[in-house]
Amino acid sequence: TYATLAGYEDSEIATATLCWVEKESDSTDIIEVIGNPVLICTNNGSIVVKGAEAGTEIAVYNINGAMQGTATANGSEVVINTSLSKGDIAIINIGSKAIKVVMQ
Repeated sequence: TYATLAGYEDSEIATATLCWVEKESDSTDIIEVIGNPVLICTNNGSIVVKGAEAGTEIAVYNINGAMQGTATANGSEVVINTSLSKGDIAIINIGSKAIKVVMQ
């Protein structure tokens, strides 16, 4: 993705992953899929997670399963700094959902 505005140069291209993370339902008589759209961006070893439900635990692992960082979602945006490099694969656990992303 990138941003444009008349009279300005286009921004640099940024890569992001959008996923849906399930959340608890109070419904007992209707089957429904409830989820939050969560945006994950990586840049220079940092992982930014936007939109995860407040209080959700987020953990980042490398491809070998070694933990690289953790955070608790605040409902808006959290930044997790890691030692991962561009091209490394990060496994991000958001609650019970696991997402693989390539570090940018």
